[in-house]
Amino acid sequence: MKVLLTGSSKGIGYKIAKDLLAEGHELALHYNKNESTLEALLEKDSTGSFSIQADLSKQDEIKKLVVPKLFAQPQQNLEKLRKTIHPQH
Repeated sequence: MKVLLTGSSKGIGYKIAKDLLAEGHELALHYNKNESTLEALLEKDSTGSFSIQADLSKQDEIKKLVVPKLFAQPQQNLEKLRKTIHPQH
């Protein structure tokens, strides 16, 4: 499962991130200021997960959470998105 997890650098968000990584899920781990804890967690990871910084109080920064990965491989990712929205096609 691919998951965007906000607030994942501390507290319950960090615990959820750690558990999902242990289960083998691919995660986009959001943080605002505390990158070091996520980088330490991702050092041992082999799922393709990554961290991304964004201040969620700023609208322009919210876009950073989805735009980089969605457009990294646009055809493949848009096809996956289409199948999610219209699974019968």
